[in-house]
Amino acid sequence: MLAVCHLILTLELSILPQSLMWQPSGMTLTLPDEPALAAFREDQLRLELACGLYSTRGVSRGLAAKLAGMEDEAFEAELHAHSISNGLKPSDLDADIAVFDKRS
Repeated sequence: MLAVCHLILTLELSILPQSLMWQPSGMTLTLPDEPALAAFREDQLRLELACGLYSTRGVSRGLAAKLAGMEDEAFEAELHAHSISNGLKPSDLDADIAVFDKRS
């Protein structure tokens, strides 16, 4: 027997041009009826799914944060806790600092 977990994935898509807009109605995720999976809450499953999709760069960090139902900063902390790189390199920070210094 399979357990059904309903995850409603409603995403803000207002940044897309009107011609590309679509209205997601949600998604049903069917999980095997395993005791180990029954121990997870929906928010935990959403977070794990979001982290996995982001780690493979299947979705952006912002979209993954929305999927997890978290603010960007909280999701960034979860990525760190899961040892998932945000993809930034030290040279990126140096470039940002250089831009900031020019504006000061």
